[in-house]
Amino acid sequence: MTENKEGEKLVIPEKNFDLKSSETVKFIPENDSKNGLSPVSFDTVKTAFTGLTKEELMKYVNDPFWVRVRWVLFILFWLIWLIMLLGAILIIIVTPKCQEPSTMLWWQRSPLYTMDIQKLIPESSTNNNSLIDILKNKINYLKELGIESVLLKSVLFSKNGAYDEVLNFTNVDYNLQSVNIFHNEIINYAKSKGIHIILSFVPNYSGKNDMFIRSSLGEEEYKDYYIWYKANYSSKPEKLPNNWLSVYDTPAWEWDDIRKQFYLHQFNATQPDFNFRNPNVVDFFSNVLKFWMNLGISGFHLDKTEYLLENNEFEDENVGRDAKYNLKQYGFYTHSKTFELPENTVILDKWSKLLKNNSNILIVSGGILDKKDIANFVLRPILLSPNFSANEINEKILRWKNAVNYPTWEWKCSQLHTQCYQKSVIDALTIVTFFLPGIPVMFDEGFVINEKQLKDTNTTLFPTSQSHDNILKKLIEMRKLPAFSFGDFISKVLNETIYTFVRVKQGTPGYLVAWNLSKNTTTINFEQYFPVIPEDLILILKSNSIIDNNLKDRIPSSKVEIPSMAAYIFSFVPNLK
Repeated sequence: MTENKEGEKLVIPEKNFDLKSSETVKFIPENDSKNGLSPVSFDTVKTAFTGLTKEELMKYVNDPFWVRVRWVLFILFWLIWLIMLLGAILIIIVTPKCQEPSTMLWWQRSPLYTMDIQKLIPESSTNNNSLIDILKNKINYLKELGIESVLLKSVLFSKNGAYDEVLNFTNVDYNLQSVNIFHNEIINYAKSKGIHIILSFVPNYSGKNDMFIRSSLGEEEYKDYYIWYKANYSSKPEKLPNNWLSVYDTPAWEWDDIRKQFYLHQFNATQPDFNFRNPNVVDFFSNVLKFWMNLGISGFHLDKTEYLLENNEFEDENVGRDAKYNLKQYGFYTHSKTFELPENTVILDKWSKLLKNNSNILIVSGGILDKKDIANFVLRPILLSPNFSANEINEKILRWKNAVNYPTWEWKCSQLHTQCYQKSVIDALTIVTFFLPGIPVMFDEGFVINEKQLKDTNTTLFPTSQSHDNILKKLIEMRKLPAFSFGDFISKVLNETIYTFVRVKQGTPGYLVAWNLSKNTTTINFEQYFPVIPEDLILILKSNSIIDNNLKDRIPSSKVEIPSMAAYIFSFVPNLK
């Protein structure tokens, strides 16, 4: 206790006051302080932690315990990171991919409408219109239907307008007037309507044209353009080069009196086969494709490509196993020397790359074996017996769907040149065909089978209160729905007589197609066979063979009556539980 010069007493701690210490001074005011003075209280405040110094940290750097801890944490970090990376990759692989928005190309979206221009020519003589005018009117009609792809046959200049006896591969039939007119009035006109023209021809052989005549004369440039049997004769020998037959059950060799050699024809004697082992022949057709591409053709259908090449040693064909044929019939042999040779794919692949580089499509009838990506699709008719069953059509559809990348649906009666089917069958077959995965092929005003195979050709497809064209428009438009463009396809045969399938894509309505091929009305519980089908179905379309049916638009799926030979299409909300 001390006094200041005014005589006031101050309280001083007994220990020395050190400003560097952790003690602080607090001024604690008192209510009864006098003369503005407040007593001062000295309290000890706890020291705050400010971390280790550098010197202290260095003591632990090389400590074995802390070294191990650091290594454990380091390894654990990267191990966890690697597990997370692998987990992310696994999730990407396992998780189903989201379906891309519709990316279907023009040749996938539209049915393929095939047209042989020679069949339109007689019509021109009755109405005084040129073939060009008739084709333009046809293009307008197809535009109204929603068709985007038209395959034209018999365009090339040929003997008597024959589709497969071409005399000039870079000229047109005289009824089309000229290449320039065909280009300007048909190709460009179709393009202005959003329709793509596909040119169809047979590259395997030609008619007896200028090239064949020059080959027969032995001119150096064309001497090996066709397949000649290289034996030297002074006159026609009695023995043929081998046992090869044409598809028409005649010898495949024909004698040429000028060259004094046999030439090969796997079809008619007026159709000599090209020699595709000669690279000049392959290049000739590459230039043919370029010629038409430059004129605006969008794609090519190369027909009979299964027969492009033959065995170059001319070895005899092997005998097959089908006992119903004799040795003078084509079916008696296996045709391993003349049909679907593996070397075909080399030629077709070259042409395919040429077309794809120019955004054109390639359609073939065969010859690609297991190299399915060579062609955009294979166009080959599926044979149906005159009285085909539900099991037969299901088996044919599944086999063809699994055999190719992108199936086309062209039907043909297995009995050639026979009128096989009633119109009611074609009505139902049309409904079924339009909703299969792939591309329906259309003929003659919308039939999915050549009109000559109909027994009642004077009738009109779908003669209902709705017009034929409106029905076709509806079918063509419905094909573009997601379920038909990208949906799963599940087919079954029910009760041995009902051919049926569903098309389902998650997030969109599903569709059920059912065709009763029996002679009786049949009642089916579809819920029993397809878990994806809910309690109710909505009737969308039916073939016109159905008369006086009692079905309502919305019907229970457990009890659906389908009349004889009728085809129905229903929509439903898929049960995806």
